[in-house]
Amino acid sequence: MMKIKFIKELVLVFCIGMSTLNVFAQDPNFHIYLCFGQSNMEGSAAIEVQDKTGNDRFKVLAPMDCSDLGRKQGQWTIAIPPLSQCWTGLSPADYFGRTMVENLPKAVTVGVINVAIGGSDIRLFDKDKWQDYTNTYPEQWFQDKINAYGANPYKRFIELAKQAQKDGIIKGILLHQGETNQDDTNWPAYVKTIYNNMLNDLSLNKSEVPLLVGELAHEDQGGKCASMNKIIDKLPKTISTAHVISSKGCEVRDDNVHFNSAGVRELGKRYALKMLDLQGIKVASSLPEPNAPYNIQVSRINNNGFTLTWDNGLNASQATNVYIEDPAKNSGNVYLKTLGKDVNSFTFEGKQTEDLTIKPDGVYIARVQALPDDNQNAYATSIVNLNDSEGENLKFDPNMHIYLCIGQSNMEGSAAIEPQDLKANHRFKVLQSLDCGSLGKNENRWYSALPPMFHCNTGLSPADYFGRTMVENLPKKIKVGVVPVAVGGCDIRLFDKDLYQDFNATTKQSWFTDKIASYRGNPYGHLINLAKIAQKSGVIKGILLHQGEANQDDVNWPRYVQKVYNNILADLSLNANDVPLLSGEVVHEAQNGMCASMNPIINKLPKTIPTAHVISSKGCGVKSDELHFNSAGVRELGKRYATKMLSLQGYKVKK
Repeated sequence: MMKIKFIKELVLVFCIGMSTLNVFAQDPNFHIYLCFGQSNMEGSAAIEVQDKTGNDRFKVLAPMDCSDLGRKQGQWTIAIPPLSQCWTGLSPADYFGRTMVENLPKAVTVGVINVAIGGSDIRLFDKDKWQDYTNTYPEQWFQDKINAYGANPYKRFIELAKQAQKDGIIKGILLHQGETNQDDTNWPAYVKTIYNNMLNDLSLNKSEVPLLVGELAHEDQGGKCASMNKIIDKLPKTISTAHVISSKGCEVRDDNVHFNSAGVRELGKRYALKMLDLQGIKVASSLPEPNAPYNIQVSRINNNGFTLTWDNGLNASQATNVYIEDPAKNSGNVYLKTLGKDVNSFTFEGKQTEDLTIKPDGVYIARVQALPDDNQNAYATSIVNLNDSEGENLKFDPNMHIYLCIGQSNMEGSAAIEPQDLKANHRFKVLQSLDCGSLGKNENRWYSALPPMFHCNTGLSPADYFGRTMVENLPKKIKVGVVPVAVGGCDIRLFDKDLYQDFNATTKQSWFTDKIASYRGNPYGHLINLAKIAQKSGVIKGILLHQGEANQDDVNWPRYVQKVYNNILADLSLNANDVPLLSGEVVHEAQNGMCASMNPIINKLPKTIPTAHVISSKGCGVKSDELHFNSAGVRELGKRYATKMLSLQGYKVKK
């Protein structure tokens, strides 16, 4: 009996001892990678059909509960985007993992943990300082993202990583961040602190866990934050096990901050190729294609042709193709000529192609393409109106009806410009607000209105189809002119002449500050100067506003707008009864608008401003970010602005 009792006690002691050991089923062939950063790593690109096919050798550890995706926090699932938060887009982590499993032995499975927050300062991941960086953006969208990670992203990251270590081996860390820390030369030191913390907290050896860091949108793509890449490229001098992933040639979205879907895929593959190389696995890859030409300019426009100049991409091209397109005929690219490697100018004359009849009053799209270009993405584009080469200084005409158009990105134009949008009407004009060499237009002159109308490289705006609809329904003697000043991402108080300096750094990223600078640091002052020039040509008949995303849920917004509106009226000697204010809703809740909670506040504006009218956005199509209208949505919204204005003027819209 004593012997049996001893054996039982021995078994009990053994079991207790084993309970303190890692007796989980850790698989050395389960390779785990930690991914963190801000919006590009989080996933801001559209998820397309080709991205929705899973591979049971590529998994993601859910960083939060996502009921719509059938995911539970802390559970492994087949990696199909989104991989970070529940409603994000395509991330480089996606194609990193896919490329890894395509090239690793079949016995190896790859898992990723993606904890990323759009807009975050890198120090949000510093475990000792993170609380100082939870208000980089005070808006609810940013706070919601932080709260989704239990209000402490770094803590959640480490908790998930420790759990993952029970299943496999952490083999590397992927970072994509820097936009919010643009031009901060201390950034490498911040990253080093975070990297070392991760290694210590997870008992990792840096020689076994390299850090791969991707460049931001490249200067060859017009990247708004490209100046940060010089600082990112220096990271290996601070962290010997860090490696920088080039973004050169990776395509970007219209904002020139975020990669588009193709760009994200390419960047993810590049992360994987570097990691595979570090692991001694060589993957054949083609030489990089040349970058698209940039800084395209158009000049010497006449009824028969024009001259293009451009800078060739950083990867010197073998040659350059030149094309012209007639959007009125949906002609697509009509080939003109192939130029030599070092040529960066071309003069087009209408007689140069038999495949397209050039009209002296036509609008055309000119394109130059760097070669070789197997992916058909190395283009630079210019829109040319042959009948409007120098613009006009119009004499005063009471039948010239002028509308001031202000706001943020949806008014500025974030939707794609399509061929149907490039039809000029001599009765619809725009007072050019900036010098735009890429469009051949000069500031302070009237031109036939064609997109882009705000900045030189923006997209389709509601102002476009507002003006088109107005002239279609007004008597033929009446012309319509718009005065466009808008700044994507801006607080409405950027247009408050007394407070604008407090809001010209809503974000310190260069894409925003560059826009402010283009308006000489004062968008409101620029608007008033343009409006006074416009008053020499016609009569201001109304103001169009589309703004609110940056002021989401601020109940004081109607009062802010009232002050801006009253200032405009006073500074231009206008009567409110003669100059109504039309304010459009942001993307509607019916379209799952990210900022739809702002619409109840916008709808209260007429209670504060009796001459204000709200334009519904319900049913207007949106882009995948659920923040910006798509091209069809912009057209519809612009028509709705016009329908209301025509109604106020006693006109009915023709069916």
